[in-house]
Amino acid sequence: MARAPDRTRELQPPGPLDLRRSMSTGYGAMDPGTKRDSRGLWRATHTPDGPCTVLIRSGPPVRVWAWGPGADFAMANVEEWLGFHDDPSSLVTHDPVVARAKRRQPGLRMGRGRDIWEVLLPTILGQRVKTEEASASWRHLTNTFGSKPHFEGAPRGLRVPARPEDLKKISLPAYHRFGVEMSRARTMLEACHHIRYVERAAAMPAEEAVPQLMRLPGIGPWTTMLTVAAVHGYPDAVPVGDYHIPSVVSHALAGEARATDERMLELLEPYRGQRWRVIRLLGADVGHAPRFGPKRPTFAAGVELATARHERRRRGS
Repeated sequence: MARAPDRTRELQPPGPLDLRRSMSTGYGAMDPGTKRDSRGLWRATHTPDGPCTVLIRSGPPVRVWAWGPGADFAMANVEEWLGFHDDPSSLVTHDPVVARAKRRQPGLRMGRGRDIWEVLLPTILGQRVKTEEASASWRHLTNTFGSKPHFEGAPRGLRVPARPEDLKKISLPAYHRFGVEMSRARTMLEACHHIRYVERAAAMPAEEAVPQLMRLPGIGPWTTMLTVAAVHGYPDAVPVGDYHIPSVVSHALAGEARATDERMLELLEPYRGQRWRVIRLLGADVGHAPRFGPKRPTFAAGVELATARHERRRRGS
């Protein structure tokens, strides 16, 4: 390591810990704020004290290194991020499928305390489009408006995510060059113009944060529930309106390849209070439901194609 960390800690987990899944953002290797390499899991993030870069290595003991102005805050909150407060055994299973998933994924914990902007903004980008498309837009925005990590030895591509103060300066039409059409761009800007309002939601209990966030234009149940699931570690979040989750649940619990939100809610009713935990466990254990039909081209792919054509014309090819 090129520079000694500003802070280090060793932690003893209260039980099994799946570091990757407990810290997952949903974008995997495409998330510019989280990377993995042979040294462990890296996170570049904002804190109330400023940005920082964190390296976490599985244990036990779990070892944590932090660089940057936010290092103290990160060290004080890393146990929350990892879900040490969470009790996976609190899930009472009612069928063999969930019981098997719980047994196979003992270290999947509901982490909390993430910076709300690093969850809300990419989730807004995920409205009505594929994960790959939303990831490409968020990566482009972060590469443009984010900042370098505070440790020069961090993995290539790791970036401290963009901030609402920067993103609200982008004009509505200019979002198109990041692969974001008018509807999602308008929702992004509305959220970025209500910084204090959104940050108050992060400080509320999850049950109060849900209606708080849903008062913002363009923020519905899907965006809200995915946000409070990660920021508050809310084990009962159910993101209705998702393209895949209802079918994952119905395929796992009822052997049905396709399902509506209503059918998903019916199947999850015995797990009220723990429905997001069940969704996460089923996703980790069963994966996706059967897929049918061709994949549609994404908006981001269209933008990339148009850009390539423009470059060829400019060069005279």
